Amino acid sequence: PRLWTESENLPYFIREPYEYYIVKILDSEFLLMLESEGTHLTPAGIENHIRHVSKSWDGEVIYISRQIKSYDRRRLIEHRVSFIVPDNQMYLPLLGLDLREYYKKASSGITRISPSTQAVIVYSLMRGVGHRFVTKEFTSKLRYTPMTISRAFDEIELLGLGSCRYEGRERILRFNLTKKGLWAEAEKHMRTPVKKRLIVEDSAKKYLKIGAGLTALAFYSNLEAPDRTVFAVSSEYWNKIRKSPDVREAHYKEKGTYDVEMWFYDPALLTNIDIVDPFSLFLSLQKDEDERVHSSLKYMMEHIEW
Repeated sequence: PRLWTESENLPYFIREPYEYYIVKILDSEFLLMLESEGTHLTPAGIENHIRHVSKSWDGEVIYISRQIKSYDRRRLIEHRVSFIVPDNQMYLPLLGLDLREYYKKASSGITRISPSTQAVIVYSLMRGVGHRFVTKEFTSKLRYTPMTISRAFDEIELLGLGSCRYEGRERILRFNLTKKGLWAEAEKHMRTPVKKRLIVEDSAKKYLKIGAGLTALAFYSNLEAPDRTVFAVSSEYWNKIRKSPDVREAHYKEKGTYDVEMWFYDPALLTNIDIVDPFSLFLSLQKDEDERVHSSLKYMMEHIEW
């Protein structure tokens, strides 16, 4: 790249915040607006500056910054403002190049992902990670808002598990890893889905559909089924059914009662059968001290179709 000397003729308010360079890409010249360190500009301000610079430059202008926050990035993309974050992000619509983003895990600052992000990853593992995932699929299948899914996508990108790009206004997610690789990396940041454990009387059974805990582990392995069936429900579903006179909590584990796990996300949305998915099940039981449980969990994970 070479300095763009004509920048000296620009108004002070758009000359001072940047350094200007000319670079050649695919036989065409582009003007780079390199944001000065310590400068903090809004997307609207950047777009306005590019519009002024374009009066003196007959070609594409590319905004360069060392860091762009996710919400600012979305606004720049919505307005089709070309930008580059060196070694991290690139959006050049004129060249047909869309956003690619890879964050260093050490600097992501995430130790535990949110329950909604965990649900998105588990759903993707169950479906197959080689797919192209769109926001609408998750809002439809997992019943989260677009904003919640967008935040989940952000967390997935921050951990380097996947990358996103836009097609129009639709955000597209692709995972960077194989199914087994994704699980190995994501599991480090996941939590048990169980928020609370309850005991309920037999009259509540008609409301309970999804087997969990040792009941589910017996389904996925050679472990003997427990004497008392374990079920899983979402917090929202439990708050709904608990109002029924048939749903009564019990104080003791005795014949005619069931164990109920209240989950942070809806277990029914992540499985096609009446048993919780194996990934969430592993997370719910991994701290169990029984060696038979650990042996059965290992068996289950080894027999997943990776």
